[in-house]
Amino acid sequence: MAPIAAEVQAVIDNQYRLKFEIPTAEQLVELRHIHRDRPPEHEASIRKASDGLDAFLAGVERGEVELSDLPANLIVRLADIKREGDADG
Repeated sequence: MAPIAAEVQAVIDNQYRLKFEIPTAEQLVELRHIHRDRPPEHEASIRKASDGLDAFLAGVERGEVELSDLPANLIVRLADIKREGDADG
C-alpha cells in the first residue's frame, strides 16, 4: 500500500499533473527486445543456458575452472560471439 500512497502523494505534490518519462528510440528498441513474446520452451532454454553459464563463470571466479579447460570448438565459438558483439558496438 505504501508505494501507491507515495505515488498519490507525488501527484498531489505536483498539483495533480502527471509526469511521464518518454523512452528514447534506443530504449524502446531494448524494451521491445526484453519484453518480446517467446514460447515457454524458449524461456526454459534461456533459463537452462543462463544457469549453466552462471555455474561456469562462478567456477572461473573461484579458480576451479579456466577458460582453457573448455573444448577448442567452444573457445572458437565464444571468440566469434565476442567479435560480433564488438562489431555491433
